[in-house]
Amino acid sequence: MAWRQLHLVARDRAIDLLRLNPDYARSVNGVAPEPRDVMAFLIAATWADAIKHEPGVDDRERPEGPGASLNGGYED
Repeated sequence: MAWRQLHLVARDRAIDLLRLNPDYARSVNGVAPEPRDVMAFLIAATWADAIKHEPGVDDRERPEGPGASLNGGYED
């Protein structure tokens, strides 16, 4: 839905930024040219959830305690 509501200029800028990602080619590998930009946008939209399961993501860096739900971010 968000993709459909973006103005063409905003879409173009979003795709320009997404293509800077070193994983861009791997993300859209095998996707036909027509939906490639949409696929890259969808993958980027869920990246924060997907990375939680990547090797090397340290659970000890996650906020804990009563303020953890305040979305205050990480110390670094």
